[in-house]
Amino acid sequence: MNYRPLAKIGMLAICTAAAGSVPSFSQTVLSTGHADVGIAYELGAWNLHVHNHATEEEYSPSEAILQLNPESARPIPASPSFSFLGSAGTTFYVLPQVEEANLIFLGLGAEEVLAGDFAGDNMVLTLKSVTGPGNFSLYSVDGLGNPTVFMNSGNGISDGTDFVNVPAESHNHYNWAFTMPGTYTVGFEATGTHSTDGPVASGLVNYRFEVIPEPSTWALLAVGSVLVFGLQKRRK
Repeated sequence: MNYRPLAKIGMLAICTAAAGSVPSFSQTVLSTGHADVGIAYELGAWNLHVHNHATEEEYSPSEAILQLNPESARPIPASPSFSFLGSAGTTFYVLPQVEEANLIFLGLGAEEVLAGDFAGDNMVLTLKSVTGPGNFSLYSVDGLGNPTVFMNSGNGISDGTDFVNVPAESHNHYNWAFTMPGTYTVGFEATGTHSTDGPVASGLVNYRFEVIPEPSTWALLAVGSVLVFGLQKRRK
């Protein structure tokens, strides 16, 4: 008996049910370890990417998913200084600026840009867009617990306020925060005045963040894999 049509139908149903939730097989999910949003400028062109320190691999933003595991959830601090995240005590989700187990230690790295490449040895990374169920913020916290907010989509996005300076040869860590679980596309643009090329801009570069993926989605994918494997075995 030929079970090939059933296998095709089963796979189609699985893919359709999980569309938009399950990463394609061409994407790498990073959920722990040290990684960077990397900024480079090579041969007259910007190269914004994701750098995985564990493997020393670099991925284009479309090839990587930056995942926030359940350990990223925590209450918004009571201090009014954190009101940009929402109401005190409300749950938000963050990749913190200090390394924690079971979370990505996500930095902003420009080690590949040499001193003298850009005017003032500085580039600018600007927030251009955020799509998703909640808001995105990039901020740091000093030794006294006071935040400095660099980007915050919760009060609108503006080139004049939603940016961070990125020095040449630098490697810094920030808090990457989201107010709701779900899938986000965060768009950045890198700009600077190059020593030979003059003012240059990368244009919009989108990064994908998954904040606590739906457990049911991954269960569906696992069941689907077992179903297809079983059907393939029966055909032999």
